[in-house]
Amino acid sequence: MALRTKPFLIVVGVAAVALGAFARQPIAEWLAPPPVAQPVAVQLPPATPPAPSPQEIASPHLAWAATESERAVDEHLLALDRFFADAQRNTPAFAHEALGWGSKWRLVADYVPFTRGGRHEAFIRGKFEATVFKPEQVETAVRQVVDSYLRELKSIESTMLVRIRTDAADFPLAYPVSTFDRQRLDEIYAQAIAQAIGHARRDAASGASLEVMSIIVGEVLAQVAVELGVSAGVLGTGAALSWETFGIGLVVGIIVDAVISWVWDWYADPRGELAAKVNAKLDEVRRLIVDGSDQVQGLRSRLKQLAAERAGVREAAVLSLLQTQ
Repeated sequence: MALRTKPFLIVVGVAAVALGAFARQPIAEWLAPPPVAQPVAVQLPPATPPAPSPQEIASPHLAWAATESERAVDEHLLALDRFFADAQRNTPAFAHEALGWGSKWRLVADYVPFTRGGRHEAFIRGKFEATVFKPEQVETAVRQVVDSYLRELKSIESTMLVRIRTDAADFPLAYPVSTFDRQRLDEIYAQAIAQAIGHARRDAASGASLEVMSIIVGEVLAQVAVELGVSAGVLGTGAALSWETFGIGLVVGIIVDAVISWVWDWYADPRGELAAKVNAKLDEVRRLIVDGSDQVQGLRSRLKQLAAERAGVREAAVLSLLQTQ
């Protein structure tokens, strides 16, 4: 009996295993949650964002250019501070000559009857120009500062154009300017600037040229001469090489006149005092040229005015560049 039971159990076990294998999938499906239908939709590519307006592209770069243009004014004017500081280091040598015997005998000789006058003034002027500065050296220094600033404006605007082109590169269909090379970009910008100046009816001071430099230098130096109260008679013969030098020639003339009056007090041998007085006069000249006064528009104010005028022209040119392709 036991022998017959054993095969039976084996058969039953095999059958159970087989039944479990066949029934596993239906049982798993019965126990699993039913599938949920997913909606059917067409997957389109994302829409291309609209191109920003010319103002949106240009505004941050115009603001940057305006800030840099104003900052550069103060930076360039430091050169004039250094120029006058160098000149002041030479005033002790000038004072030594102005109070020496060569100066004194010429001063006395000018008052001798029936003799040619003006020798002392010519001597003092010559020594001043030999040791401190010549009128044309001041003119050259002021011209160099203005010229350097105008070139800096061009450099700032060139960098600004490259930044604008980079921002416009994502929208080549709206702004073909993004495809222009550096030379072409500069060319069309120069044309836009010329148009903007013409439409605004501004004078040459709105641009950045040799003519602008001459206008600014002439205005400032002439006003300085007038402010110092110098008459044309102080200039002497042949000192004026240009309108700018005319102004500084008069400035040198008034310094020479002052020195002549100081030289009379030679008994105390006040070389240090004379050098200090000349330095004070040079400080006044530097202040008037660089910072101006209530009556004089100094170079700092004049260049910042130019920067503001240029900013208006620049904005019109850039917006025209972005709108008309």
